[in-house]
Amino acid sequence: MELTIDEALQQAVAAHKEGKLQDAERLYRAILAVSSFAHPDANHNLGMLLASP
Repeated sequence: MELTIDEALQQAVAAHKEGKLQDAERLYRAILAVSSFAHPDANHNLGMLLASP
């Protein structure tokens, strides 16, 4: 089953909030890969994830 970008973003945000950072990162990167790095929410959230200690 393939996810839409919106569904993938929802799952990524949920994983991020739950502390499942590897899952969140994988989903954010997948969103960016299919959207030619032009998805501002995924871009921002991935940056926040990578910048956190």
